[in-house]
Amino acid sequence: MKYKELLENISDWLWEVDSSGVYTRCSDSVYDFLGYSADEVIGKTPFDFMSEDESLRVSVLFSAYISNKLPISDLQNIHIHKDGHEVIVKTSAIPILNSAGEIEAYQGIDKDISKEKRLEEELKNKTESISELTTLIDNSEMIIFHWEAKENWPVKYVSKNISMLGYSTEDFISGRISYFSIIHPHDAPQVEKEVLEYTQNGVDHFSQVYRVVSASGHVKWIDDRTVIQRDSDGNVLSYLGTIMDITKRKKSQLSLQDSEEKFRKISENALMGIFIYKEHFIYVNNALSEITGYSNDELSKMKPWELLDPSYHEIAQKTLQRRLGGVEFPVDYQDMSIVKKSGQKRVVRISTQTIKYEGEFAGTGTVIDVTDIIETKKQLQLLSQAIEQTDEMIKITDKSGNIIYANDALVAHTGYKHIELLGNNSNIFKSGKHDKDFYKDMWHQILDKKTYRGTLINQKKNSELYHEEITITPIMDSDNNIQNFVSTSQDVSERIKMQEKLNKLATIDSLTRLYNRHKTNENIDAEISRVHRYEGAFSIAMIDIDHFKLINDKYGHDVGDSVLKELATLITSLIRISDSFGRWGGEEFILLLPHTNKEQSLILTQKLINTIANYKFKGVNQVTISIGVTVYVDNEKKEVLLKRIDEALYEAKDGGRNRVIFR
Repeated sequence: MKYKELLENISDWLWEVDSSGVYTRCSDSVYDFLGYSADEVIGKTPFDFMSEDESLRVSVLFSAYISNKLPISDLQNIHIHKDGHEVIVKTSAIPILNSAGEIEAYQGIDKDISKEKRLEEELKNKTESISELTTLIDNSEMIIFHWEAKENWPVKYVSKNISMLGYSTEDFISGRISYFSIIHPHDAPQVEKEVLEYTQNGVDHFSQVYRVVSASGHVKWIDDRTVIQRDSDGNVLSYLGTIMDITKRKKSQLSLQDSEEKFRKISENALMGIFIYKEHFIYVNNALSEITGYSNDELSKMKPWELLDPSYHEIAQKTLQRRLGGVEFPVDYQDMSIVKKSGQKRVVRISTQTIKYEGEFAGTGTVIDVTDIIETKKQLQLLSQAIEQTDEMIKITDKSGNIIYANDALVAHTGYKHIELLGNNSNIFKSGKHDKDFYKDMWHQILDKKTYRGTLINQKKNSELYHEEITITPIMDSDNNIQNFVSTSQDVSERIKMQEKLNKLATIDSLTRLYNRHKTNENIDAEISRVHRYEGAFSIAMIDIDHFKLINDKYGHDVGDSVLKELATLITSLIRISDSFGRWGGEEFILLLPHTNKEQSLILTQKLINTIANYKFKGVNQVTISIGVTVYVDNEKKEVLLKRIDEALYEAKDGGRNRVIFR
C-alpha cells in the first residue's frame, strides 16, 4: 500500500522490471515523462521507447549491470515521447535478488533532466560566444568577470585586460584572489546587500557603481553590469558581469567628455549600427546609415519606428514612449524587419535600453543586419536536407580518411549502419582490387589540394563488389590547410557491365566467338607498331574453307554455321596463347603469329592443314582449308601485307586447295 501511495505522489517515474527488462510496475508519472499511461508501458521494455542507436548503446550497458549484479547509478539515456520529441532522463536502480542470489528484478527511478541539459547547452553556447569575443574584449576597456554564487564570489573567468587593475587572470583563476576581495572594504557590505536583494527579488540584470582596489593599492571607481544566471528552478548558478573604470568620470566633467569622445570613435568604427533617440534619432553612427541606406541627416529627421516594417509600427511606438518615460527593460535583443531607403527589406537584430541623455530619458541601441546569416542558415538547412535525400553517396572524412559524416544513401547502399561508419576509416570499403600504387597516386593528388575523380572497385558490408564513380575534394580551413575531405559518388556497376558488354560486342564475332574483322585489324596495327618499336618479326596467315558454298547449299546454313564454329574451336586449340585468331569475313580467317619466321609459320600452318583434313565435322565429315601465309617486311604498309597473303591464298586455291602457299 505504501509503495502504491509512493507511486501516486512522487513526481519522478518509479518502475520495476523483471530480469528480462520487461516493465512489471510503473508509476502514473510516466505519462508526464513520455505521454504513455502506465498500462501502455507495462509489458514493454525501456528499449521500446528509445531510438535504434540509443537502444543499442543502453542495452550493452544494461547487460553489463545484470551480468555483474550491479546497481545502476545516474545512467543518462534518451527516451522518445509519444509525440516524437526526445526526453533526456537520468536512471538509477537497484537489483532485487532471489534466494539463490540471482537477479529477479530491478527497481528504479527515472528523473527528467531535459531542462537541465538544455540549460547546460545554453550555458555552453554563451561561453562559446564569450570566447569568440575574447580578442575584442581583451583590447577594450570593459573587463568581464564570471564568478560563482559562493562565499567571497570565487572567479571562474576574467578577461585578460584585468591587467588594467594590475592583476593577472591567474591571480583570480588560481583562487589566490576572489572578486569580493578586490571591492573596497567600505563599499563591500553595501554591494553584497544589493546583490542579495536583486537575487531574492528575481531581478536578473542590474548595475552597480562602487570602488575597487587595484594591485598597486590605488582606488578605482567602476561601473558594474551584472547578469544573474539561474537554473530551471530559479536557483542562482553564477554571475556574469562587466566592469568599467569610471574613476575619471567621477572626478571631473572633462573626464566625462573624454569618455564620450572615445564612445564616438568606437561607435563610428563599429560594424554594428548604434543610435540614440528621443522622438527622433539624435545620434546615429555610419554603420546604421549603411544598414538602412539613409544618410545621417535623413535619419536625424526620422522617428525610429519609421524604419521598421509597418507590421512593427504599433508595438515599436509604444515601446519608444515607455522608454522616453524612463521605464527600464531587460537588456535583450529582437529580430525585426526594416525597410531600407531603396524599399528592400532586411532582417536586423536590435537591442535597446533606456538611458539619461542631457538630463532626460532617451533610448539607445545597436543594430546588426542578420539577413545574410538567416539566409545562410536556411541554405544550410536546405543543403543538409538535400544531402540526406540525394541518391548520391556522400561522406566527409578527416585528413586521415576517418569518416565523420555519412549520408543515408551511403548507409543504404553499402549495408553499414551510421554507427559502424562514423569514426571508422574509409578503407573499410577496400576490395583488394587496387594495388598500393593506385591508392598512393590518389592520396598524393588530394593531399596536393587537388580534386580527385576516378572509378574505384569497392566492397559492401556483405562483400559484394561494386564500381564507384567518385569525386574527392579537399576542404580548406581559413589558413588554406586541408581540414577535411568530402567525397560524392554513385554506383556505376551496371554501366560498367553494359560498357564491357558493348566492348565485347564491338570486338567479338557473334557466331564463332573469335575476334571480328574490326578487332583483327586493330591487332594487326598493334603488331606492326610493336615490331617498329622493339624490332623482331611476325607472320600472318589467311585461311579459307574449301568449297564452303557447296556445304551451305547441300547441308544448309545451320550445318555451315556449325562447321565455322567447330573450325574456330579446333584452330584455337592448336595455336599459342600469344597468337591472335579472328574471323575476316564469311569463311575467311586471319591468323596473326608474333615472333615467327617463314619456317615456323609454315610448320604451324601445315599442321593446321593436316589436322583439319583428318577431323570429322558434324554433318559433313571431311572439310579442307587453304592457307596463304607471309612474313611482315620492315616498314611496309598493312595494305601491302594483306594483299600479299590474299594473293597467296588464291594461289593455294587455284593450285588444288587443301594446301599452304607462302609468298
